[in-house]
Amino acid sequence: MSEIDVETMRTDKIKAMAEQSHLCNELVEQIANDSPIIALLDYHLNNDSVFDISCHIDFYQALLELATGLSFIPAFLPYLVLPKNEKSKSISRELIPRFRDILNTYPLTIRGHASPDLSLMDFIRKTNDLSDIILKMSRQFEKSLPERRVVVTEVAKDIARKASLASTKTGQLVVQSLPRTLATEYTDLLRPYQINTHRILNDANKPIFGFTFKKELRNVNPFSSSHKDRTKRIAKELASMHSSLPLNASNSIFVCMDETRCDMLKVLISGPDGTPYQNGLFEFDVFFPTNYPHQPPKCSFLTTGAGAVRFNPNLYNDGKICISILGTWDGRPEEKWNSFCSLLQVLVSIQGLIFSSQPYFNEPGFEKFQGTLKGDDFSRKYNLHIENATLIYAIMEQYENAPPYFKDAEKWLQEVAREIQSNANDPIDQENSVMEGMFVSPMVQRQRVRNLIEEFRNMKNPMEQ
Repeated sequence: MSEIDVETMRTDKIKAMAEQSHLCNELVEQIANDSPIIALLDYHLNNDSVFDISCHIDFYQALLELATGLSFIPAFLPYLVLPKNEKSKSISRELIPRFRDILNTYPLTIRGHASPDLSLMDFIRKTNDLSDIILKMSRQFEKSLPERRVVVTEVAKDIARKASLASTKTGQLVVQSLPRTLATEYTDLLRPYQINTHRILNDANKPIFGFTFKKELRNVNPFSSSHKDRTKRIAKELASMHSSLPLNASNSIFVCMDETRCDMLKVLISGPDGTPYQNGLFEFDVFFPTNYPHQPPKCSFLTTGAGAVRFNPNLYNDGKICISILGTWDGRPEEKWNSFCSLLQVLVSIQGLIFSSQPYFNEPGFEKFQGTLKGDDFSRKYNLHIENATLIYAIMEQYENAPPYFKDAEKWLQEVAREIQSNANDPIDQENSVMEGMFVSPMVQRQRVRNLIEEFRNMKNPMEQ
């Protein structure tokens, strides 16, 4: 039997599920309200983890086939098309297309790196086919709606169309004159650069820009059949990151992988607002060991001023990162790595736990001084030291000597800030202006903290008092 015949049978099966399309509206309404069908669709179609979806393919295929069958029942279509309330999203017009798009990042991520997971690729193809059917039925239903109701279901599409505000004309940023918040502009402009590829290895498979884990890199052949499960797992995680990595003006994470290997990464983490790391860009090397995911990824901190500065008690100037999930620091069992953890959890942990507002208290034993006059005073002075180091090594140095593999992201960060400054009269919510002052003259900022650094130099360890 040909593949076309099989798909025809599948389509006929789905249509057969809709043979009860004559059901009266009252009965359909009762089914929709009394059963968890809508809630199940809403919950599971919000899953943005390709890895998790790949572990439950049969379930998600059954879920999509159910949604497809329901789309053939006229009385049930409103429950799929129209959002349940103002905070909800349309299942057929927003959640299903988003679910489909997330899955379609997997073939793009693994292309040229390894053989794909065939069962997942087959599921992606079926997802595309079923999504097309659901969208077709939804459009037919919308033709019968008043224009006002159609607009409600088209909001996501309209926003996406307007969000194509970034275009390169002679290398300049072009922003449409829309009443947008800073957060929206930031996300729309930088999303294309959040996960990218660059030529990091030369033809001899050696790092062009330097890499902390050169020895491990040299000893691993990512195309070996013995490593195929490892490579597939990495590709699924990277595909999930397209929709999971934080990206906003307050904090963001950017990832770059080599054009031929996905097991070595360069990572850029922006310092969160309200911390002494604010506006800084901090670089890391990441390598996946041969027995990944049974062991955590190897990570090294690079923004150390060539070993001149230690940004945090848990970040050493030789690049070592002390954090429970990496196994480099003792912690509770639930904080440690297991095979169900992911690189995303590691990166978010670094950003949230290490780049904190009071890093002074990350030093073991110092937490007992938190909330005391002496402890708060030492913390303030420590923060001044970190702010100065951030200014010199994570802002000035990064923007003057941006690594080639993150040059696009850093260029657009600067362009966004310049555009926002030039459009200062635009109706941008001032509460969202979290990048205000980001590009104040470094000389002005340095002068502002220079005198205060003297206080830090005179600090004494409270543990010794």
